[in-house]
Amino acid sequence: MKERLKQAEEILKQYHQEEIILRLKKLETEKQEEMINQILSIDFEELEELHELAERPVDIEVSELEPITAPAFITTFSPITV
Repeated sequence: MKERLKQAEEILKQYHQEEIILRLKKLETEKQEEMINQILSIDFEELEELHELAERPVDIEVSELEPITAPAFITTFSPITV
């Protein structure tokens, strides 16, 4: 487990997630092992790419926008009266 903990710590440091290391070390052994498994299964590189994409400004022409139509089942209900 020590090797896997070290591997998880290195990944977290690489992606500036040192706060998680502090929390990880406070956990009981079983919970620590679960968290290490989760950390090692996360694709941090992909998360970083998605984060960068999410921060980019979106360039949409207003003329490309269309109104959204409600599905048929929504328009068939009567309003609720109290």
